[in-house]
This record gives sequence, structure tokens and C-alpha cells, in this order.
Amino acid sequence: MFSELVIKFMPDDNDGSILDLACGTGSLAINLAKNGYDVTGIDMSSEMIEIAKLKKNSLRGVRFELANMLNPNLDKRFSVVTCAFDSVNYLLNESDLKKMFSSAYKHLNPKGRFIFDFNTEKAYKNNNNFEIRRILPGGYYDHKMQYDTNTNLAHTSFEFYDGQWELHIQKPYEHQQVVEILEEVGFEILFSFKNFKGEPVKKESDRIFIVAEKPGIGIKKNMVKY
Repeated sequence: MFSELVIKFMPDDNDGSILDLACGTGSLAINLAKNGYDVTGIDMSSEMIEIAKLKKNSLRGVRFELANMLNPNLDKRFSVVTCAFDSVNYLLNESDLKKMFSSAYKHLNPKGRFIFDFNTEKAYKNNNNFEIRRILPGGYYDHKMQYDTNTNLAHTSFEFYDGQWELHIQKPYEHQQVVEILEEVGFEILFSFKNFKGEPVKKESDRIFIVAEKPGIGIKKNMVKY
């Protein structure tokens, strides 16, 4: 569904290029490439990148690179930058959050859009002790999460079928907090909603989607339902 969301909010004037920050195993990037877009996915996990390359097989229009979303330094600009599936929450302080937003801004064409989601604290409290096994071509990985209400940090582990193991730490963010940092970077907030139906953000929302734009097109539409 995230790929449909990205397609819906592609700028009218676009060259079909998309940068997917923290692409993980490539699901979003691959789906977008299948819809005819030219997609670059980056992630700092070599294991995730290798799985993404395996999943894409011979599919054209998508490439995966090992890079940090805080400063990927790609020699290209894009019509859209995405950061999906709570990847924003891997940034553990506002300083890094601002660096990532600045990186997205830097890699966008004028009038380009930044589309992402993030979890609030409610999401982690509701999903404490989450555990699932995800099946992959040739194997699997176990995904587990525990949330510490004392530190406000979620510990997420990925245990791969070949014995490799990674631990990721996530931090919840709140709506207004994120909006203010985006605006500091220079983005205009076009839309903000709590689910794929486009329902308005509320105080109790556990997941929030934002569509922000590099200045230069249309009328600013802060926090409205699409």
C-alpha cells in the first residue's frame, strides 16, 4: 500500500526518479520499479542490501546501494524521496532527525516531495513484545521488538537464517515535533494523516504519514486530509 501512496503523491512535474532511504530488503523500491519508476534504494545494513538485490532478481529500474540515510551523498537529485515503514524511528535524537530531513531535502529536485511515516509512542506501547518470522527467498529472518517505557526506546532484533544477527534501536516521535523540524529544514507540509485512508491525525494516533515538499509549487496546505 505504501507504493500506491507514493504514486498518488508524485509531483505532476516529475522525471519518475525516486530515492528510498533505509530501503531494508527492498520491498517498496521493487514495487515502485514494477510500476515504471526509476528507483534507488539505500540502507546501511549490508545484509538487508544483499537480500534486496536477491529479491529484485533481473528487474530493471531499481538499484540498491550501501549508504547511511543521514548523508548518502549521491550525485543525483530525485522527484521523490521516501522513508517508509517506521525507518525514521531509528534516529534516536532530534539532531539526527534533522540531518536526515536535510539529506532528503538536498537530494530532491525543486518541487520534489518527501513522503514518509513514523511511529508515535502509542505504537510501541501497543506492540510491545512483538515477534514475527518473515519468509525470504532461500530463507527467513525473525523480527522481534521490545519497548522500554523508562528509556522510551524500542529494541528491534533481526535474526537471519544464516546465523547473522542485528539489533536496531528505535525512538518514538510526536507529530508536532516532526513538523517543526521539517519546517526548520525548509520543507512545506502538504499533507499529514494517520493511515492509508487519509484520516486526520489525532492525539491518539500511533502512526503518522507526512507528505512534504521542497518550496516552489502550489499553495501550502498544512495538516489537511487528502
